[in-house]
Amino acid sequence: MLKRIFNWIVGTPTYRTPSRLRSSAVRPDQMVHAFEEPQSPPTAIATEVPPTIGSLPRAQRLCMEQQIIAKQFSAFLWQRQGEGARIEGAILTSAGQSYEVRVLVPAAFPYTHPQVFVVSPIQGRGASLTGVSHAMHTLTPDLENHPQICLYNDRNWNPALTLHHVLIKAAVWLEAFEQHRRTGRPINDFLADVR
Repeated sequence: MLKRIFNWIVGTPTYRTPSRLRSSAVRPDQMVHAFEEPQSPPTAIATEVPPTIGSLPRAQRLCMEQQIIAKQFSAFLWQRQGEGARIEGAILTSAGQSYEVRVLVPAAFPYTHPQVFVVSPIQGRGASLTGVSHAMHTLTPDLENHPQICLYNDRNWNPALTLHHVLIKAAVWLEAFEQHRRTGRPINDFLADVR
């Protein structure tokens, strides 16, 4: 069933931006100027990631990633954070629940994987989501105690993976979380066949 949901997510994404983010976030068309190496954006937004994205200079890659997300996750907004970035928006699950998600892109990206947090609402059924748990696919929470979801570890992160792929995996985790809320079973039970 989760594979069918994964295909649904990839085929028909539905995302909203929380209203509190609209005023302070950098719009996608401003992101090009937010990084130190200004580059003119490609004239057409790619819907598929070119095989050479891993070889692009960092600023150009971030510009391309930002354009892909602007097209596929249009309500997610970018903010510069030092040498990295923060991407925030909401993902609507197939059950109709909206979850605010925050992706922290480190300065070492793409050689280091981003951190993904579920900001709201997040209430598990019997299992704690605010600590490290293999069964629940969670890592250490942020300073505000928002659960960090485990999508990649250092061993399975590859610099060719994109932020678009990270957001798709976050949506799959949220679908598994919905199943956890419904059944009480750990998230790992629902993610076993989706890798």
